[in-house]
Amino acid sequence: MTDIKEQLGRFMNDPRVIELQGRIRNFDISDGKFDMFKVMGASRSELTHSNVLAWLLNPQESHGFGNKFANSFFCKALGPALCSRLDFFDIEIKREWKNIDLHCVSRSNKLVCAIENKTDSGEHDNQLGRYHQIITDEFPGYDRFFIYLTIDGENPSIDNYIPVSYRKIDSIIEELMEEVKLDDEVTVFLNHYRGAVNSLTGPDDNLRKLASAIYEQYKGLISHVGSERVFSKSMLDVVRFVKTRNYRWNKNDIIRELVEKCIGDNSELLMVGARNGLYITRFTMKALDDLVPFKGDGTWDKTGRIVLFEFSPNARKLEMVLGKGDEGIRSQLGKATIEEAPYPRLMSEEILTDKDISDGSEEELFDLITYKTKSVLDDAVPFVLKKISQMELRS
Repeated sequence: MTDIKEQLGRFMNDPRVIELQGRIRNFDISDGKFDMFKVMGASRSELTHSNVLAWLLNPQESHGFGNKFANSFFCKALGPALCSRLDFFDIEIKREWKNIDLHCVSRSNKLVCAIENKTDSGEHDNQLGRYHQIITDEFPGYDRFFIYLTIDGENPSIDNYIPVSYRKIDSIIEELMEEVKLDDEVTVFLNHYRGAVNSLTGPDDNLRKLASAIYEQYKGLISHVGSERVFSKSMLDVVRFVKTRNYRWNKNDIIRELVEKCIGDNSELLMVGARNGLYITRFTMKALDDLVPFKGDGTWDKTGRIVLFEFSPNARKLEMVLGKGDEGIRSQLGKATIEEAPYPRLMSEEILTDKDISDGSEEELFDLITYKTKSVLDDAVPFVLKKISQMELRS
């Protein structure tokens, strides 16, 4: 018992535990905790998140922030140099104006901003291009800005759009809640909304690494005495957080970092697209880019690449994948694919086995990923590139 008391003392006084305790207040970690957004089935609803954002951006609304949220949001998205001369007191927010999720206009500043919001769905039907054209046509003489708001700040298919993550929304709300005294009802609502945002984004990499380090050091203690009788409520939240597998840095994350390092260390390769929850990592190389016209639909990459290399989750395979885009080019490349699928493969090679993943250390896994990737690039890829070079790829 004395040993457990000593471990409890070390746990509760560990600076990492104290840091985590202060950073997880708005994560869904308590069993049976009331969550108004979950009750309404709206935690992932684009409509709901757009409505809340419109409310926060409007200085005349009941949140109590005045123009502080709008100022902070636009300054962090558009840059402080622009916002130093703007106050956004007169900003008008419209929902679904000409199908644009949030249409924001400041007449006094002659500024207009279109915000496209994505929580579950992706881009479709060239919507970003259409919205850009609408704003350009309707607001001549205005400073025009375009924001692409997603869970992880994914890159949009069009350069004119600025990527913004929902983590930015959460950090702004957190800062302003510390700065501004709000009505109790607003505070309760915003705490629930931050929980909904955090359920979308999950913890960031640094927080998950912190949780993993705490769990690895104290997992014996946590599994032995993880109850309300032993821990205070805030400490119990820490315990629940670090016990939640998806909140910890895990083997999937380690392998993805190793894959990214492998790509980054090779000057002939270029990472493409943002990270995604599927643990798929995509990249290209100059030899491939030189052969295939950039006629993709923008789903993968705003430059329009239609063929990319792809590491599957946990780097089990390295594949060359044909994406969506120009049907003439897809039809010609389809002659070289090795399978029929919505995203056909032109090449598929094994990199890591289940045994490699379960037994390998980080150093061993990195060496294996590097060695096998080099072998694929040296042996299998030239054969596929030669087949592509013999095609007349034109739309």
